[in-house]
Amino acid sequence: MTSETPRHIVLIGMMGVGKSTIGNKLATAMGRQFLDLDAAIEQSAERTIAQIFASDGEHGFRDREAVALREAVASSEPLVIATGGGIVDGPAAGELDRQCCVWLTARLDTLVARVGAGQGRPLLSGDIEATLTDLLARRAPNYEKAATLTVAVDDQSVSAIVANLCKALETLC
Repeated sequence: MTSETPRHIVLIGMMGVGKSTIGNKLATAMGRQFLDLDAAIEQSAERTIAQIFASDGEHGFRDREAVALREAVASSEPLVIATGGGIVDGPAAGELDRQCCVWLTARLDTLVARVGAGQGRPLLSGDIEATLTDLLARRAPNYEKAATLTVAVDDQSVSAIVANLCKALETLC
């Protein structure tokens, strides 16, 4: 790492790609604290993400997400932060430019298998595969723009992904 304070590592990517699972293990491996941004939002709002979407809409949720990310990156302690899949769609996207962002990618069939019926995921209803395809098409340019590093997670164990990330991030972040 550089001699200056390391930047936060922010995991971005579609729902179901494994940001929270990988982030928690990555933080442990790197000796950093882990923050799941969606969990922090739920705790602050004292409601689930689905309830926030239902009462405040996606725009209201994205505003909360931006506040939560700003608070997280204000920490002087370098964190590993797992974001929600749509963070690149809202006002929080500008904060990503100053962080070390890892875009976790997966094939569509992997995402569909992992999100199942979409329970608790406000943007998933009806045809899950079509919805994920549309979301990915819309978000991919923003993920790519924010990404310091892109990592495909298909057909790899969490421990292998984390080991590879630790090596790669040593010089990047």
